[in-house]
Amino acid sequence: MKHKILSALIILCSSLQTLWAQKSLINYEDSLFSIDDVVCVGERPHYLTPSQTISGPTLQNLSTTSVADALKYFSGVQIKDFGGLGGLKTVNVRSLGSQHVGVYLDGIRITNAQNGQVDLGRYSLSNMESVSLYNANKNERLQSATEYASAATVYMQTRKPDRTTLTAEYGTGSFGLNKVKGYFSLKDRLFVDAEYQHTDGNYKFRFRSLSEDTIGKRHNSDIRFYRLEAAGFYKGLATHVYYYNSERGLPGPVIRRLTDQWDSTDRQWDQNFFVQSSYKKMWENFGLRTNLKYSFDYLHYLQDPSTNAAAIYCNNHYTQQSV
Repeated sequence: MKHKILSALIILCSSLQTLWAQKSLINYEDSLFSIDDVVCVGERPHYLTPSQTISGPTLQNLSTTSVADALKYFSGVQIKDFGGLGGLKTVNVRSLGSQHVGVYLDGIRITNAQNGQVDLGRYSLSNMESVSLYNANKNERLQSATEYASAATVYMQTRKPDRTTLTAEYGTGSFGLNKVKGYFSLKDRLFVDAEYQHTDGNYKFRFRSLSEDTIGKRHNSDIRFYRLEAAGFYKGLATHVYYYNSERGLPGPVIRRLTDQWDSTDRQWDQNFFVQSSYKKMWENFGLRTNLKYSFDYLHYLQDPSTNAAAIYCNNHYTQQSV
């Protein structure tokens, strides 16, 4: 008797489940909605050449201090670092050479008549809004003729301060490294950025050859530089002032034996100054852009045989002024 009642309950539950499924299916088939046509609208990119950009908080959060270090995150880029800490840092794209890369700050080109290479290690990220790399150049109106002559272009855009702030930093490290940095900004008006750095650069190293196994010490690796720049903004007008001064030593190589190697005493002094202004105004069908810049660059290189008998006397001065 119990088995018959249990079987009847099972059959009843199965029948109810079937009826519920049919009812649900009927309700689903009856629940039809009609909507209007859907139109997808997209904006066609205005540029034709590939580009890479780091900007805003992403740029400021990088664990780097110079523009050259930020460019390491781009593809197809090779950074050449000459002289170690504080040395010349150049960039080339697709192995075309640094002379084929145009470097622009706020739309105005940075030039170098001595060797055609721009030292990107001298430009700080603390006041940069964005750093962009283009194959060829930007595809937009109001460009200079030099932008069309480069195989690749690096664009650095100065950040307009969005708040009033004052910051100061101090850092120290190995090999006598000491650096001080200060930054002041007035919202939407101006900023002043200053930096000083000094390091001895001397370190011990082990030299092994067939004739000797000894401990040597690197000499003449010191560097001292300070950088001061400021920028002002008023509507479409932007003015930027930059000054850089450095003195550094150039350590010599170890060729055969450490014991008979003369210490290098080569010295180099650099001074870089420029002031530039740009104004840009866009209307519906017209645009106006004006650029004005004056720059002064000086380099002094000294190689003195009186302090290094293995060297040839060399006292070179390079001076460049451009408007």
